[in-house]
Amino acid sequence: DYVLCGDKLKYGKPHPEILLRIIDRLAVKRQEVVYVGDMTVDAQAGKNARVKTVIVTTGSSSPLEIKKERPDLIIKRVADLLNIL
Repeated sequence: DYVLCGDKLKYGKPHPEILLRIIDRLAVKRQEVVYVGDMTVDAQAGKNARVKTVIVTTGSSSPLEIKKERPDLIIKRVADLLNIL
């Protein structure tokens, strides 16, 4: 496990820095990563980091805004992750 807080970063999302640092720290490949978020900025960060991105429509971004960002998958509930992981 690894926790990385935004105040330790030079750039905020949608810059991929946070994801890239975690990937590096955990020594995993990008194709092994599934990033889950709930806002358009999360979809952008996942795309910028070139990792599979799942957006849950429970955040402050509307489903239409999220669709425009074209994440890999859009789900309605976090529990729906159990069906895809």
